Amino acid sequence: MDKKYVSYFINTVIKLCVFIIMCALGSFMSNQLVPSPYNKLVPAGIAIILSWFFLTVIEGNKRSFFAKGYVVENVVPGGVWGFGAAIAGPFIAIILKHRYFNWDAVTDVTGNFFDAIASGLFLAIVVYGYIFHIICSDFGYIPAVIVSSVIFGVFASASVSSGIMPFDAVLIPAAVYYGIIGAGAGMLIVGLGDMRSAAAYLFIFCITKSFADDFIVGGNDFFTDLAAPVMSVLCGISMYNELRRDREQKKKSYNYK
Repeated sequence: MDKKYVSYFINTVIKLCVFIIMCALGSFMSNQLVPSPYNKLVPAGIAIILSWFFLTVIEGNKRSFFAKGYVVENVVPGGVWGFGAAIAGPFIAIILKHRYFNWDAVTDVTGNFFDAIASGLFLAIVVYGYIFHIICSDFGYIPAVIVSSVIFGVFASASVSSGIMPFDAVLIPAAVYYGIIGAGAGMLIVGLGDMRSAAAYLFIFCITKSFADDFIVGGNDFFTDLAAPVMSVLCGISMYNELRRDREQKKKSYNYK
């Protein structure tokens, strides 16, 4: 194996590990020092600052995880898929009368918003900002989707115990559950070319699921447990097909010229 490639690989791994450790320390310190609920906002801010620092200083300002495009081309599709992943299961359960609406439920709007930032948005910035982008740039989008999904699944499942990401794992382990959801977020970036689509996907998923858990009540069932990962798989397939069509169109355009 080429020693230069091995050195390049190790250098990338070290940078990613340092980035993850710094984000984790920032999140831990903010939870210890910053009063609630603002301690849930600080980690996302720290992740943004660290991403900027690594991209501009460590990477020499040669890379950016933002693609050229409008919000409607990136944020809106990500948010729509995130909403669908969160609401599909409860909606099916309601149709089958396994669950029902509780219009008298009391929900904490501010708390749900802060939780969605602390979980979905924070992890989206950490995993699908710098980490996904660097792996994709250095090794390709397939390794980026796989590695990022594993990291996201581990981080998200670890957050379940602290109540950050609302999920009651009944049928499948939480890490696998969130890993599949993370794969959908990764494929959104592949298909749309911008990490903001993944951020919108995970943020809207978290906040929608929080409100759904408050207002749609009843026992856990097969559909609510599996709908989110199924929707994520469908999202990945859709983004892959979109990417393939785009490549075919570019190839035809090139051949025509």
